[in-house]
Amino acid sequence: MEESYKEIELRSEEVQEVMNAIPPALLRYGIGVLLGVIFLLLLGSMFFSIPDTVETSFTLTSDNPPAYIQAGSSGRLIYLEVNNNQSVEDGTMLGVLENVGDTQDILMLRKHLRQWRNKGARIEDFDEVLLRGMPRLGDVQDAYSTCQLAWIRYLQSPYEIGMAATMQGAVAALQTAMSKWESTYLLTSPIRGQVNFMQPWKPLQQVSVGETMFVVVPQEQNVPVGKALLPADGAGKVMAGQRVIIRLAGFPEQEFGYLEGKVSSMSPVPDADGMYVVGVSMPQGVVTSHGKALSVQKVMTGSAEIVTRERSLIRKLLNL
Repeated sequence: MEESYKEIELRSEEVQEVMNAIPPALLRYGIGVLLGVIFLLLLGSMFFSIPDTVETSFTLTSDNPPAYIQAGSSGRLIYLEVNNNQSVEDGTMLGVLENVGDTQDILMLRKHLRQWRNKGARIEDFDEVLLRGMPRLGDVQDAYSTCQLAWIRYLQSPYEIGMAATMQGAVAALQTAMSKWESTYLLTSPIRGQVNFMQPWKPLQQVSVGETMFVVVPQEQNVPVGKALLPADGAGKVMAGQRVIIRLAGFPEQEFGYLEGKVSSMSPVPDADGMYVVGVSMPQGVVTSHGKALSVQKVMTGSAEIVTRERSLIRKLLNL
């Protein structure tokens, strides 16, 4: 133990000899440099900020997104009514898939029903809907036959109690059957825009159910709309106007950078999952911090950081 104390004393003496060997001016210079470095670090920490953020999930869509037209059944494409890159209006028929009925008969019945509804849908005028001859209507046949029989009975006893209600019920069933046929076999554009083929379609080409056949791109300019799901823990810190840093899945930040938005609104109460819905506006569009413009797809997901407060590093360290 005494030998250890002696070693410590010897080392202290050696350090003291080294310190004595340093010129006083050089020692004062070194201390000054050290104090200067500390001052610069403190000064820089006053200007260097670290934001307080709240992490959220994020979804980016468009207020006027493209329409994706999918096949409602498997079979052949028996009618193709448009060309690739053609401009179409809302409701334009793009094509018809193979079905067990006569497509021309069904389309004629569809036309008659529309004209009848546009004229006021009066039961007394329902004969304008009925087709001549023996139409082949496939999936719509049963509802049409029931409606036709109800119409004959209505003509025989128009004032019989309940007859009008029976006729109206039969018409409603026919319209429901027609709507189901349209969603299964008829391909129409729900918006005005330019139709793009997902592959070079031709009549009689085989199609699989659920297959995306066309994309109709709206002619009007798309405005990106962001939505963040905020947990209740951070809801009290979020308010309109705060900056939002957005990172989209599939677009690595190192290569594409990040997007910036602003909080535009927040739901007053949480949803069933306890999450607040935060609206995020995109003043700079979908141009990333690296200057790359992204194309808004149907739905783009990712994460977002809502910057609730900007604080300098020194205030962060001192928790001010």
